[in-house]
Amino acid sequence: MKLFNKLKNLNSEKYSEHSNKDDLATEIANQLFPELGIGKASFIVDGDPDNINNLLVPLSMKGDMLLAEGKMDEAMDCFKKVEKICREHDNKDFLSSSLGNQSLILLKQNDLDGAMELLIEKEQCCREINKISGLVPCIFNQGYILYLKNQVDKGLDRMKEATNIALECGSTDLYRKYTNLYKKFK
Repeated sequence: MKLFNKLKNLNSEKYSEHSNKDDLATEIANQLFPELGIGKASFIVDGDPDNINNLLVPLSMKGDMLLAEGKMDEAMDCFKKVEKICREHDNKDFLSSSLGNQSLILLKQNDLDGAMELLIEKEQCCREINKISGLVPCIFNQGYILYLKNQVDKGLDRMKEATNIALECGSTDLYRKYTNLYKKFK
């Protein structure tokens, strides 16, 4: 049952946008096979064995799984490793995801300032690479933190900004999701 729950978590919304389902299957296998006593699946991203994503994908997934299991410290270690590799290789896509995941951990640990600092950097990364799927939740989460810090008006403004960005970019799914969340705070 534990493996089923992990598979269910891995096949969540975050991974449903994966462009290559074969890569997704390999990613999932790399996480589940060791628990079943099976060796690691082999995969190569974009046909390039030196592609840094070959390291970042399974490491990020490991962090996601640890986070889903509530193992915050271990998950944070994985995401910090991803961050370090991303900085060394100027990979802003994975960096933005790692910063976002780290911010969620800090938020759960009630470190609002630390979470906000990471989200501000994530916002910069997402804007630089035009990653709307990361930018909208990032700005919304900044609003949520401001809201928690009793800066209600500023928080609501950031949340509204997130919904507006989703609308302007034509991302109806993101718009609906964050508009519904925004309404809960108003």
